[in-house]
This record gives sequence, C-alpha cells and structure tokens, in this order.
Amino acid sequence: MPRTFTVVALAAVLAFPTAATAKTFRGKTSQHLPVSLTTGADGVPTKGKIRWKAPCQKQGYSVRGATGWSPPFDQATPDILVDGPKSYRTKVGGERHRITVTMKINRHGERWRGTIALRVLVSRKGKVIDDCQFKRVTFTVR
Repeated sequence: MPRTFTVVALAAVLAFPTAATAKTFRGKTSQHLPVSLTTGADGVPTKGKIRWKAPCQKQGYSVRGATGWSPPFDQATPDILVDGPKSYRTKVGGERHRITVTMKINRHGERWRGTIALRVLVSRKGKVIDDCQFKRVTFTVR
C-alpha cells in the first residue's frame, strides 16, 4: 500500500507542475542607465524602475532621476504594458519638479523592450524656471 501512495503522489506532482514565480528582468536604457521590470507569477508586469537624464532648455543644464511604476496601469498583459501620461511631484533642494511620464513596453520572447517619454517642469517660488524633457528613450531588459 505505501508504494502505491508514493507512485500516485509522484504522478500528481508531474501532472500538475508548480506555478511560475515572479521574475525580475534587468537591463540598460539608450542613455546607458539601469532599468528593471518585475513580472508576477502570471507573467504580467507588476513593477519597475528606470533611471534617466533629461536635458533642459537652459543650455548646459539637465535633470537626473529615477522613476518607479506600479499598478494600476492603463494596460497590462503578459505581452504588453502601457501607462501614462501620469504625473508626480518631487522636491529637490529649493526646487519643485513636476514629472510626467509615458511608457510602452512589449515582450519579445524572453526580453521586454520599451520606450519612455518624460518631461520635468522645474519651478521655484511658484514660477517655472526650466523645462527638461526627452521624447524617446528606449530600453531592453532580460
């Protein structure tokens, strides 16, 4: 009897494989900065983080930062992630930054490839002092 139970238990394990686990993909942007994307057990993206550098209108100035994202997304499936435009605000020293981000990410086999657009309005004492943006930074994560 114990041998029969062992064979049945082994057959059940082989017939029903364990669920996929969450996976984190890492890579670089076209600006050579790090980016990461985490998917859930179902393969749908759950969160991510990207570092960026946005050139400003004032000659010689730029803004560096990082943007993280998490649900709710505009569209999220195991093959695509679309989000934005979405805005958030930060304070850096005496400046306030209003950052607006739009992104689209597609799965290609075991890779995810994406494009991000970002705009930073820099203000001080209620007045916009600079406008920093890039319209297309691409990235691939594996």
